[in-house]
Amino acid sequence: KQKRVFEENTGHTEPELRQELWTLLEGYRDAWEHPKAAQVRYEAKFEVTGKPHKARVRHYEPEMRRELESQVKRRLELGVIRPPKSDWVAAPHFVKKKTGEWRCAPDYRKLNESMVSDSHPLPRIWDHLRRAAGRKYYVMLDMNSGFWNVPIEKG
Repeated sequence: KQKRVFEENTGHTEPELRQELWTLLEGYRDAWEHPKAAQVRYEAKFEVTGKPHKARVRHYEPEMRRELESQVKRRLELGVIRPPKSDWVAAPHFVKKKTGEWRCAPDYRKLNESMVSDSHPLPRIWDHLRRAAGRKYYVMLDMNSGFWNVPIEKG
């Protein structure tokens, strides 16, 4: 599957460079095929107002129930999630990916509504585009299961 995705996204690249990139990726297969939780910790400081929301249990068809159990089991084994110890409960939400696989993520809308915004300036896109102009190669990396690979320190 990885080779197919690689070929689809590098078809426009010179064959020699494409082979060099694939060899490089193969050399680091353990880093991208079965990701472990990141070693860098992120501490988020935020303020939540109001009382905790506990989402109701949602009904899932048998196929989705199996998918949910499979994804939770895998993430527990990888160490990217742990059993919750929170007053907040967010129900799992599924979205179908282009590949036909299911993306499962917590529905944090109620939590997000209760958070106090932390205002800070966003980077100017034109500054970044000017710096990138005229370069020979551009790379786009898509982190595998990225949402689950940013550890959050306990508050």
